[in-house]
Amino acid sequence: MNLRKLKKFLSAGAAAVITAASVPIAASAYDQQEIGNINGYRWEMWNENAVGDVYMEANDHGFYSSWKDSDLFISQMGCNYSAKSKNYRKFPDDITIDYDIEYTPKGNSFFGAYGWTTAPLAEYYIVEGWGEWRPPGGAESDQKGSITSDGNIYDIYKVMRYNQPCILGTRSFPTYFSVRKTSASKNNETNNISGHINVSNHFKAWDKVGLDMSGSIYDVNFYVEGFRSAGEVNVKNLRITPPPSPSNPIIPNNNGYYICENFSDPNSKHFFCTNGNGDLLVVNNTDTRSDSVMFTPRSGCKLNQIFYPLDKSTFEPNRTYSIGAAVMQNLAEAEEFRILFRYIDKNGHTHFDVVADSMAKKEVWTDISNTSYTLPDFASAPSIYIETPNSNSSFFIDDFYIGLDGTKQLAYDLVDTVNKVILQGDINNDGIVDIFDTIAMRRVLIGIFAGNCQLPLNADLNGDGEITISDLVMLHKYLRGTTKCFVKPVTTTTTTTTTTTTTTTTTTTSVSETAAATTETTSSTSSETEITTTEPTTAAAKTTTTTTAETTENTVSPTTTIVTTTEPPKTTPNLNTIIRQDMPTAIPKIAEKASKCTVEKKTYKCKFNNKTKSCNVILPPEYDPNKEYPVMYILHGIMGNEDSMLNGMGVQELMTGLMSNGKAEEFIAVLPDMFTSDKLDTPSGVNQETCYAYDMFLYDISDSLIPFIEENYSVKTGRENRAVTGFSMGGREAIYIGLMRPDLFGYVGGACPAPGITPATDMFMTHPGSITEDEMKFAEDAPEPAVFMITGGTNDAVVGTFPEKYSEILTRNGVDHVYQSVPGGGHDTVSVKPHLYTFMRYAFK
Repeated sequence: MNLRKLKKFLSAGAAAVITAASVPIAASAYDQQEIGNINGYRWEMWNENAVGDVYMEANDHGFYSSWKDSDLFISQMGCNYSAKSKNYRKFPDDITIDYDIEYTPKGNSFFGAYGWTTAPLAEYYIVEGWGEWRPPGGAESDQKGSITSDGNIYDIYKVMRYNQPCILGTRSFPTYFSVRKTSASKNNETNNISGHINVSNHFKAWDKVGLDMSGSIYDVNFYVEGFRSAGEVNVKNLRITPPPSPSNPIIPNNNGYYICENFSDPNSKHFFCTNGNGDLLVVNNTDTRSDSVMFTPRSGCKLNQIFYPLDKSTFEPNRTYSIGAAVMQNLAEAEEFRILFRYIDKNGHTHFDVVADSMAKKEVWTDISNTSYTLPDFASAPSIYIETPNSNSSFFIDDFYIGLDGTKQLAYDLVDTVNKVILQGDINNDGIVDIFDTIAMRRVLIGIFAGNCQLPLNADLNGDGEITISDLVMLHKYLRGTTKCFVKPVTTTTTTTTTTTTTTTTTTTSVSETAAATTETTSSTSSETEITTTEPTTAAAKTTTTTTAETTENTVSPTTTIVTTTEPPKTTPNLNTIIRQDMPTAIPKIAEKASKCTVEKKTYKCKFNNKTKSCNVILPPEYDPNKEYPVMYILHGIMGNEDSMLNGMGVQELMTGLMSNGKAEEFIAVLPDMFTSDKLDTPSGVNQETCYAYDMFLYDISDSLIPFIEENYSVKTGRENRAVTGFSMGGREAIYIGLMRPDLFGYVGGACPAPGITPATDMFMTHPGSITEDEMKFAEDAPEPAVFMITGGTNDAVVGTFPEKYSEILTRNGVDHVYQSVPGGGHDTVSVKPHLYTFMRYAFK
């Protein structure tokens, strides 16, 4: 079941929210969705339009989820009974949910039980608690009575839904609600709640008040749903009875296939999910190789993907499988296709490994397969993705399969078609790893230094997530036989820029080639390290000028995930150089402490638009009005305000912890409302008008906000006593402000900065840019900041690789800065907190 096919057009609860708020919502072309199974429990996270920051991590006991600046989102975990579907009266025991959660709602969100019945079709909610709005709301809800269960009183409602998407397609159906009279939670507070829901009691009560409960139970879930709000939930323990049936491992058939899908059954499309807004279709194809194939419609994002969730009980880590499919497209002269393996590692980070890669010519069925792919260690929540990484065009798929190691392709008749499996180390892509790949690797490194190279998927050979001179050393050692295989990458990017392949090869280098390789190692390494002394390498290699490959390798730090740029001018304090050696991507537990800061809400007059604006001023724990403090301005994301960074992002907790431990200078933090428009009071949406208003904050902070702070608080003045950083849109504006007004700020940062400083196109719009790429540098003779730091997460589904692209532009323009790459970091606190942890420690030094 793809529950989000119906949720794209809004669940009954969300529809009621919209009715109550009179806010129209349309289905988007691209939703963020993750699905998996753990111990028989099916979990799912869905974020309509992929807006804002929504995160879910499932575990053996429950799940954690956070959300901010989203439209409609849902995170849920539960039991699917459709395989042995029956009426609730025929269950041997009551259906119950026991939960222990920590729930922090900030706006419209609610939690409880959720599911469906079939024959007849009905959707149901049991609402335990909410934030500022009580479901179902709206004039369409019809109250039917009440029920007392588990010591709580619930009101019963019915809402009719007409011609709406659901688990059976498009239907008209009722939605039943049981809603507590008193919420178990309070808005804008962290609520620790343990509860018991006897779901069967509610079914019986609905029967008694005339709601039709004669259908079969399809599923029962514990869920959290939100609409244009923020918050987080930690489901510490979750138990549903009857429990889910343990997954029985799939047994391969006589031909060695676990999964063998040729779409002869139209319902087989339901095993797949898509990132687009169109339905997957099984179509008759009299003009092609088989009677029925699956059609994947055009996607609304930058690439087109479908995915197939896998059962971990069958597809186990460290086991090897044959995986493939036949694909065809009829729009481009040639289109690249990839099969990816998506999984979550033991640290909760999401990865995408390349399984296979092929170029498919127009109207030519092409095999894309890897007959020997080994699943990574500790891989949970596995899924197989098929994508067109360079376009969002529609395509066809047939003969999808997963089989035993070495099992021949299901589309065996296509073995002579283009079928290029990416090999680690085969830099020139000639199908073999040999001495000629060292030449290609050197060209790649020179291109990286020059800022004009597209990174090959198969050039990260030491597994550190970056391409540096250490990978060239690894290639030489492999060709000499001192290294038998390449290291599998330990970090990956988002699906728009996937990881290197896991396929390894054996060398066919001759004795003479090996000797040539040995001779070349000494000379080529010297020349490469000579380059790094004028332009340091990216990511995981700290290099020094050496004369042999072995000596160079000894200087490699495999755990560092930093991209550096040109050496700073001698006139600039060299804090960036120090930070490059001290940028942890996970903050120590002792870094954060319960806030002892004081927050003051203030208003001031903005000279740019002659309007009154608000800001929050955070005073340090031991604030002394007779002492002068430096000031750090921390900026929020799009659609946010002065309260957005106040809680949940670690600002106050890090200030308290770092200052009390003596790790950071005492400072005052200012959290402003960035929106600066002379026409609008609030943002009109994610559009160019809104972005322009955020860009105008440059004039507000310089002409109004800084003077206001310095007039009303005991602060130090001068650029050496001011810092600016931010998150998402706030990161973009902080960098832009730092570049435009280096006379005002001596410390500049940005976490997950949004695109738009320079011309760019993302999933929302085409940004005209405030400056060109060539202009993204400090003016001649302008002072440069002592700290210039950009942070990006490798799993950021919102801004993608734009933070890294900013770093590349700055590098190309000779601007000293540091780039911090957070493995597995999304558009969330996983990326933001490491940024703030380092930025706060080095500001005002």
